[in-house]
Amino acid sequence: MGTGKIILIIALIIAAIAALVAAVIIWRSSESDDPDGEEPKVKIEKITSVESFVLRLSGMRGSREYEIACDGDTATVSFYYIKYSSGEEERELDESATLGTAEMLEKLNSFGIGKWNGFVGNHPKGVTDGTQFTLEASVNGGARIYAHGSQNFPSHYHDLVDWLGELLRG
Repeated sequence: MGTGKIILIIALIIAAIAALVAAVIIWRSSESDDPDGEEPKVKIEKITSVESFVLRLSGMRGSREYEIACDGDTATVSFYYIKYSSGEEERELDESATLGTAEMLEKLNSFGIGKWNGFVGNHPKGVTDGTQFTLEASVNGGARIYAHGSQNFPSHYHDLVDWLGELLRG
């Protein structure tokens, strides 16, 4: 085989690898973990207001949601079971509790919730079951927090869930 043919084969291999790398880069940049197609990028150092906050937990035995709604100086934490009827999802309120908005903000900030923005917790290898979570919140006049994972959670996730449960149990 001549030198020219070897150079041509090497050039074709390099071109094929470059095309594959470009395709992967384009594919990865078009993927989004955010349902609106916009990757959240900004970590929020301090939450000063909450316009909406929903933490959904799902597992083998069903789904549930914690919702925080603020009205002036009062924040209401509600816990819903998610039921499915005729293929439709229904939220069934189980319990709720109120607290001061300032206290709620202090707790959310103590858990570093704003730093969860953009968290993606991929399911660990070898784990056959677990809990999936999704946090969607609008804070500070419209800044968005979006995080999700499957048996892989951000820092203080369990602290948040424990606090919400304690608050609801009174």
